[in-house]
Amino acid sequence: MAREKMTNPDIFQQYFDLLEPSQIYNCDDSGMPLEHKLPRVVSLKGTKKVRQKSARILTSSESLALLEAKKQQKEEDEKEKERKKKEREEKRIAKESEKKQKQQERESKKAEQARKKEELARKKERGASKEKRPTEERC
Repeated sequence: MAREKMTNPDIFQQYFDLLEPSQIYNCDDSGMPLEHKLPRVVSLKGTKKVRQKSARILTSSESLALLEAKKQQKEEDEKEKERKKKEREEKRIAKESEKKQKQQERESKKAEQARKKEELARKKERGASKEKRPTEERC
């Protein structure tokens, strides 16, 4: 009955509409061994039954949990890299604008100093020209 329901295209589509792409996996149900080499076993010659440890096997649900955790960690790492990249870019922009502002301040100071020098030079010229003019009293 259940298999018959899933062959209905509408029900089949509803099922996959509920899933997100990150929730779909293609994994083997047999599990994955953690230990690839079994320990060596010593027994008496001619012994029929030898006991040995078996490799620990992850079940498929554990495997999927590990895959999902690893995927989430990778996404978090990528977000962290992106955040740091933006932060560095913002710092670079702030540094450049600060540099430009300091340059503008230096230029405005130089312009102010040049203007003051010109004013002093004009005042000296006026003072010198007044001294050179004959006054009415002297004549």
